Amino acid sequence: MDTSTVRTYILQNIAHHPRDIAKVTSKQFNVTVQAVYRHLKALIEEGAIIRHGKTNAAHYALASSTNPLAPAKAT
Repeated sequence: MDTSTVRTYILQNIAHHPRDIAKVTSKQFNVTVQAVYRHLKALIEEGAIIRHGKTNAAHYALASSTNPLAPAKAT
């Protein structure tokens, strides 16, 4: 499994699965949910996605200028 393949899949599918992207991705690539959470954490740190809420109530979204929920980027 290639890291960029998993992260690309997450980015392409996060809008359709904001609350269960970890579960969907783990099934797609036959990896643990914990492994997917490591990818989600890395994508958050890179600024590619944002997380709303915590633990079971968490949901994810793309962080982009067209996303009204995305935090403003410092200039």
